[in-house]
Amino acid sequence: MNQHLDSREGVEGYAFLLKKCCPHDSTQYPFRGYLCSTKQNPWEIPPKTQAVNITAIIDIPNISQLRSSLRHVKMTSAMSSAMDHLLARYPPGYVEILGSVSIQIIYILFGLVIEAFVRPSYKSSTTPKMLVDSMRNHVVATGIHVAYVFFNNGKSVLTRTFSSSSSNPSSSLSPSFEFPSLFEMTTHLIMGLLLRDIIFWTIHRAWHLPILYKTIHAKHHEVVHPGEHHILTISYMSVVDFVFLYGFPVVMVAKTIEMNLVTTLVFAFFSAAGEQVKLVFGDEGHDAHHLVCSEGEEGKGEGGGKVGNFGAYGFMDWVLGTDGSGDDSAGKGKKGE
Repeated sequence: MNQHLDSREGVEGYAFLLKKCCPHDSTQYPFRGYLCSTKQNPWEIPPKTQAVNITAIIDIPNISQLRSSLRHVKMTSAMSSAMDHLLARYPPGYVEILGSVSIQIIYILFGLVIEAFVRPSYKSSTTPKMLVDSMRNHVVATGIHVAYVFFNNGKSVLTRTFSSSSSNPSSSLSPSFEFPSLFEMTTHLIMGLLLRDIIFWTIHRAWHLPILYKTIHAKHHEVVHPGEHHILTISYMSVVDFVFLYGFPVVMVAKTIEMNLVTTLVFAFFSAAGEQVKLVFGDEGHDAHHLVCSEGEEGKGEGGGKVGNFGAYGFMDWVLGTDGSGDDSAGKGKKGE
C-alpha cells in the first residue's frame, strides 16, 4: 500500500481504511490529526502546502548589518573595558583630567591644521607674547582642575557619576563605565550648546560693565581685528576671563544636565573648535564687537555704535536684541550700555 500513497487513489484508499477504525473522538487519537477532525470533512484531501517566506514574517537583518552591529558592540565593549581599567587604578577625577587634557591637545592640533591648510593667507598681527599668553591660560585652567581634584580626594568635577551600577548600592556587581547612547549624546549636545550661549552671554555682558571691563576683559580687546590674528589667540585674555568665559560654562552645563563624561568631552571640543571655525570662515558679529571696543572703555570705536554681540552663537543676542541689527547710535554708547 505504501507504493500507492503518493497517488490520490492511494490516499483515498488509506482514508477508507481509517474510516473503519477511527472513532470520531480525535482527542483519543491525536496522531490521526487532520483525518479524524470532527470540524472538517475527514475525507477531504488537504490542499498542497505552499512555501512560506520566513523573511516576510520575521525581519532578519542582512549579513552586513549584523557585522556592523557586532563591530560596534566590540568597539564599545573595548572602550568600556579600557575605562573600567583606568577607574580601577585611578580616582574618577584624575581620569577626568586625562580626558580634559587630551581634548585640549586635540583642540590645539585641530587649530594648527586649520591655520596651516584651510585658512586663507592673511597678514598676521599676532606677537609671540600673545601666543604664549594664550597657551598659558590652558595650563593655568588645567592646574586649577588638578588642584580641585587633588584637594577633594580624586572627586570628579565636570560630570555625573562614572559607574552605571553606583545608583544601586545593593548591587554586588563591580562598577562598569557606561557610554551614552547616540540619542542621549545628541540631545545633550543640543541642549548644552543652547545653555552655553545663555551662560556665555551673561558673563560676557557682565565683563563689559565699566567696573569689570578694565581689570578683566580689556586685555582680550587688544585684538582689534580678530581676522588678522593667529587662530590660537582666541584664548588671548586674562586668566580670570578665560576661566569664567570658557571653562565655567562647560562645567555648569555638564552638571546642570548631568552629561556623561564622553558627552562632556565632545561638548568641550565642539565649543572650542566652533570658535576657531567662526574665525576662519568669518564672524561679522564678533568682528563688529571688537571694532566697537577698539578705542577703550569710553571710546566710540572704529565700527561705531553700541557694544553688542555678547553671545557665542548669536541666539541670545537675537532674543535680547543685542545683535547690533538696526543700531544707528554710532559712537554714542559706552561699554555696558
